[in-house]
Amino acid sequence: MIFDGQTPVGMTSISVYRDDPTNSTAIMWGSWLEPHMRGKGLSEMMYGSRINWANVHPTIEKIIVSHRASNLSSKYANQKHGFSPTGITERLWPDGIREEEFHYELKLSRK
Repeated sequence: MIFDGQTPVGMTSISVYRDDPTNSTAIMWGSWLEPHMRGKGLSEMMYGSRINWANVHPTIEKIIVSHRASNLSSKYANQKHGFSPTGITERLWPDGIREEEFHYELKLSRK
């Protein structure tokens, strides 16, 4: 969670992807940032912290993420951080809108 004083203004999540039996995939999900907090470097911090988490996790080899077609901010942020497109699916979103979902992955380099 990200707070401005005591007010929540953003959040982000990453976890081991439960649909990967090898536990080698992490999934980014649940990100949100209040519009008035954008453009202040918080998105950069959110991406950096999640990618760092995956890099130090002993089993993670790649990160997956997706966004709805109309979320251009997510599209640009994913590409800025090295995520490559992997596909597009049609989805009925929780708000009842049917819209394409764009999928990406970032392969981690293990040294």
